[in-house]
Amino acid sequence: VGVTSEGETAKCKMLICDPSYMKDRVKVVGKVVRALCFLDHPIPNTNNVASVQIIIPQAQVGRKSDIYICTISHANQVTAQGFYIAICSTTVETASPEAELAPALNLLGAIRHKFVTVSELYQPTDDGKSSQIFISSSY
Repeated sequence: VGVTSEGETAKCKMLICDPSYMKDRVKVVGKVVRALCFLDHPIPNTNNVASVQIIIPQAQVGRKSDIYICTISHANQVTAQGFYIAICSTTVETASPEAELAPALNLLGAIRHKFVTVSELYQPTDDGKSSQIFISSSY
């Protein structure tokens, strides 16, 4: 088994990798929408904590998948004092991915900047035993 990058090949007995390295050995199984939000305040009603994870249960918002919020800040050494990063994500279920994040975005309060991406989710097409190429699923 070998991996070639920028003209150089590395040989190995087994390869374990992310789906992005083996697009010809994976299939698309869905999409995920993520919003990266910059805030100048902690999430309201969270006791002003500097870091928090919130899971909105799918049944609570009439979905098949939960919605996730992760907020980090200066306490995690990732922002300047007084700033927060909130990452909201869920599995895409409709033709309006950003709208699916509304229950999460509504919890954040005022958002200074927001960046939304939709990414495909991949799954390997085989178990890798015969090729010795083991590919993880994407999340």
